[in-house]
Amino acid sequence: MEKATQLDRGVREKTAQFLDLCTEVLTLQQPMASDLHMILSAIRIKTDIERVVKDSLHIIELQLAEPLQEDDELRVPLEQLGITLFDMIAIIKKSIKENSSEIHLTLSDKDEVVDKYYKETTTKLRNHITAEPERANEYIDLILSSRMVERIADHLCNIGEKVYYMITAESIRIA
Repeated sequence: MEKATQLDRGVREKTAQFLDLCTEVLTLQQPMASDLHMILSAIRIKTDIERVVKDSLHIIELQLAEPLQEDDELRVPLEQLGITLFDMIAIIKKSIKENSSEIHLTLSDKDEVVDKYYKETTTKLRNHITAEPERANEYIDLILSSRMVERIADHLCNIGEKVYYMITAESIRIA
């Protein structure tokens, strides 16, 4: 948990430095419209990154309070979701690196996987709460964790939309 808190602090420090740099470019340079697209998108992306970090911290806190047992049937899907989120991050990185505007096609597919998992898991967990009320706290934490994962996927789609805007100067909706 301490490492996660340090990472959160690091993100906040980098964010402040980034905003200072954006302000400097806007005030000291004579930016063109494409520069402004990039800077405004980057500032908005920063907010989504902060939200991803915040939601990730909540998941860590919840899972430290009630860790999944090795034999728990929900452990594997939750771990698979982590892989899906990392795939989404890789897609965004690749899009930025290659200046590719095709980002929306693959991010949307990944977001649908996460949304489907969230709906299915929530239904299963509600049934588990009814069947095993003594484990209700654990199941509620899992519902909250899966909701946070779903939110993280949405934030990543928001970042994808802003990257698309940076590249094309056109707005789109991914999810």
